[in-house]
Amino acid sequence: MLSDVLRLSPRITCLPVIHGSGEFALAVRRLMLEHSFDCVAVPLPPSFQALVERGIDLLPTPTIVTQPEPPRFATEWTPDGARAGQFEDEDDDEEGEGDDNDDESEPAHS
Repeated sequence: MLSDVLRLSPRITCLPVIHGSGEFALAVRRLMLEHSFDCVAVPLPPSFQALVERGIDLLPTPTIVTQPEPPRFATEWTPDGARAGQFEDEDDDEEGEGDDNDDESEPAHS
């Protein structure tokens, strides 16, 4: 049942949505299957605006707007904090200290 709180007028209904929520997605799907709607308005990210508006100008021809997936983040980080060659030649320390707690070493993170 649709709450009167969500009805702005007899022809306009507002649905609060939390993006990424499965529960909200199911509630919206259920509502859309139970009722008839003339149109649906959804938030439009600014990065899509120009292309979506161009698609509207091309109606009734079907169009699709896509956004390329961002590049994957790459790092040299490893779980143990070591990078290739980072700890080589530790025994060659001039004063023979060779410990990991000198001022120049990075603190260990866990």
